[in-house]
Amino acid sequence: MENDRELLYSTQHSRTFSTGSDDEANESGNIAGDLSYRIRQSGSTNVPCDSQRIHWDLNYQEAAIFLQEGGNNDKLYYHPQNQDALPAYLIAHNTLFYLLDLGASLLLMSLAMCESPAVSKLQLPVAAHASLEIFGIAILVLKLFLNMRWIGVRSFVRHKRTMIKAAVLIVMLVEAIVVIIRQTNHFRVTRSLRPIFLIDSYYCRGVRRFVRQILQSLPPILDMIALLLFFMLIFSILGFYLFSQQQGDLVFADNYFFRTIEDSFVSLFILLTTANFPDVMMPSYARNKSSAVFFIVYLAIELYFFMNLLLAVVYDTFNNIEKEKLKKLFMHKRKACQHAFNLLVTKQNSSTIHLKHFVGLMKYYKPKKSRRDVYLAFKFLNHSKTSNLSLDEFYSVYEVALLTWTAKQGAGSVWSTHFYYPLNKIFVGIFKFANWKWFDRFIYLVIAANFVWIMVDTIQISTNPSIEAKNDFHTTWYSIVFVAIYFVEVIIKILGLGPKKYFTSGWNIFDFLVTVSSLVGIFGELFEESFYYIAVLRPFRLLRFVLIYSTLRM
Repeated sequence: MENDRELLYSTQHSRTFSTGSDDEANESGNIAGDLSYRIRQSGSTNVPCDSQRIHWDLNYQEAAIFLQEGGNNDKLYYHPQNQDALPAYLIAHNTLFYLLDLGASLLLMSLAMCESPAVSKLQLPVAAHASLEIFGIAILVLKLFLNMRWIGVRSFVRHKRTMIKAAVLIVMLVEAIVVIIRQTNHFRVTRSLRPIFLIDSYYCRGVRRFVRQILQSLPPILDMIALLLFFMLIFSILGFYLFSQQQGDLVFADNYFFRTIEDSFVSLFILLTTANFPDVMMPSYARNKSSAVFFIVYLAIELYFFMNLLLAVVYDTFNNIEKEKLKKLFMHKRKACQHAFNLLVTKQNSSTIHLKHFVGLMKYYKPKKSRRDVYLAFKFLNHSKTSNLSLDEFYSVYEVALLTWTAKQGAGSVWSTHFYYPLNKIFVGIFKFANWKWFDRFIYLVIAANFVWIMVDTIQISTNPSIEAKNDFHTTWYSIVFVAIYFVEVIIKILGLGPKKYFTSGWNIFDFLVTVSSLVGIFGELFEESFYYIAVLRPFRLLRFVLIYSTLRM
């Protein structure tokens, strides 16, 4: 408790920076490197105080940038090198700019519907769609300029993906200007390259990583495909020499499967999918029964061995790449944590982070988190129960930063406790009734009875040819009774458990959807007889027996 009071006091006063030597940063980042000189140049009369306060503030910001780079898997050598690069970095990594970049990429993609040949109702004049294209290209060029501003010209030139984007944008810009000048469209290969910008956007980084993994897994897969095709070629040559002489047979004069080496290869390639089996074998089999051995061996080797081996290679290669990627991402996050940790410790205590500096970090890393959430995150990380975080504890900051904290409710808490009397008493009674075990057992009994009734009704319809099934889909009194019971159950549980708790359960959502669909079917049949098809959904209520089975297993 004493430690908690100390931590809470530190949290409340985390914006107060000490000007003494006991709170001096252990390390200066790239952003705060020449801070003292700039403050002196500004003419400040309180240089030590201003320098230390702003120094810590910039360290917090740079530590947050390190954590963001670790979480986004950005290369750390693209980290902002000085304070002048910071504005460009912050703009390029702003949510609004991410959305602007995504919008420009989608705009370029959607222009395919407006350019000739285009959708007739969406076709735009040449000047209009060319101007929109230049506008989208300008936004993407702005993104490249900001990237060059904060990573430097040398790193910008060395980044292959960025240089490919720049080259494509230059060509597209020239083509768009030519289209405006000529006022006519021409054949443009660069249109097919527009998806590159969508894949390169921030919100498609998962797709980008997936595409990269596919490209990295291609070499062993291509080796297996080459081996498969090599054996297919061997069998094609063998089949040509074995079966091409049978073309003179009068009965099977239309047997063209092995007439040439090309026909032989194509026939065996199709046979790999079994689409032409057994047609490809029958002419040769009719002439000589032992020729079936050739096709059996081919299918055994190519279809059952090599195809399964190819599938195993694809899975193993992709799985290994995924493991290697997760390992690199884990180590990359740890390295980013180390860089951030070094910016948050003091010279007097270079092995742990105080709560005050952790709060300063979260102000930039997770600015939307409340002070209470930051404090609870610190307490969750602080396994040693001290007022400081070690590096090993700080490594878990990524996982803890994703947590949300809510006040813990008791096992018997009711969502309606804040209601005025007598509503609170009424809802407490509904809550108890909704959690009453005999209420659940009654609903299960109703489901069982509904199941038996449906089975009996279905058997009667199927054994009596004079009854048309379509007419029996109309509303019956027992259907109304069962649906009414289900509807009352839904209302009781929503009022008792509360809407939020009720709709967080998958089974409750399932019950709600089935009940609503049944009600729509019943009321729909009152106005339109064709609503009988809604009755097809009613038997889905019987899936609730799975819930009973799961409950019994537990």
